[in-house]
Order: sequence, then C-alpha cells, then structure tokens
Amino acid sequence: MKKIIVLVLVLTFVIGSTPLFAGEKTYNPALMMDNKIDQGVASNHYLVKAPSQLLRGTHNLVFGWSNIVTDLFQPPIGIGTVLSPITGPVTAVVRTGSGAVDLMTFWIPGFHGWAL
Repeated sequence: MKKIIVLVLVLTFVIGSTPLFAGEKTYNPALMMDNKIDQGVASNHYLVKAPSQLLRGTHNLVFGWSNIVTDLFQPPIGIGTVLSPITGPVTAVVRTGSGAVDLMTFWIPGFHGWAL
C-alpha cells in the first residue's frame, strides 16, 4: 500500500509540475504558418491575399474534420472531454464550410473570407 501511495504522489508531482522554463516561448512552426496565412488573407494586395486565402480554404476543407478529435484535448481536459461530442462536430462543420467558402471566393478582390 505504501508503494502505491508513493507512486501516486510521485506521478502527481511529475505530471502536475510546471516546466522549469515556463516563461520561454516555444517554437511552433504550425502556429507561425497560421499567422502568416492569416496576415496574407487580411492583406489588401491581391497577389498576397488570393494565394493565402486559397491555401487557408484548402487546409480548412481537408482538415476540418480533425476538430472532432482535437476538441477532446482542449484545456481543461475534463470539460473538453465532456463537451467534445457537441463542440467537435459543430466546429468541424463550420471549419469545413469556411474552407469551402474560401475556395469558392478566393479570386474576389475585396472579400477576405471568414477566419476560424
């Protein structure tokens, strides 16, 4: 029984502890690319906006369904797990629809689509 209690305490400490370098920014290329695409779509220059909106639309149309799975792991994990059967499919449908709209309207000069 003592070993189990010690194991639970050690796991609680290891899992619940904050990283030593919590103040440092992490390098995440996916987020950096999303920011560049969103900046490109918001641009008023047509040769920057159109390819960026086409890329965002393709990405949302192809990977929109992944929100069904990724919503399970949204923080806090307990609430995300309980609500994800509702929020996951809704977000997936909205994101996929946004991608379809972006693909159909990327060529329109003044329309920047809907960012999700």
